[in-house]
Amino acid sequence: MRNEKGQFVKGNKGELHPQWLGDKVGYMSLHKWIANNFKKPKQCQKCGTSVAKRFEWANLGTYNRDRKNWLYLCVTCHHHLDRLSVKLTESKVKRIRELYSSGVSQYKIARIYNIHQGNVSYIVRRKTWQYVN
Repeated sequence: MRNEKGQFVKGNKGELHPQWLGDKVGYMSLHKWIANNFKKPKQCQKCGTSVAKRFEWANLGTYNRDRKNWLYLCVTCHHHLDRLSVKLTESKVKRIRELYSSGVSQYKIARIYNIHQGNVSYIVRRKTWQYVN
């Protein structure tokens, strides 16, 4: 916002700032805005841990300033949301655990889902995807 002389007025923040871009803001600027403006929960919103070394804001697919599009996660859950969820979903993880419980080998399960046997091992031992029952 400018005064009568055409100068920028100090103290304008948020939507009143002359360089406000709304939801057209860049990746880093949006993450910084989210971290500064949303109250941080005391625990991971997926697995419930409160003792992780670091927590991060994770986007659920729509990059904007709407709180419902963000989760506060421990690094492990954020990693799974961003990377492993490309191949696996919660329903697939449940099915992997069911197959393993019924006697199907980790190697066969890995071939079915096109993932490494080590990932199957982590899933069935609940080293990853802990929050999926």
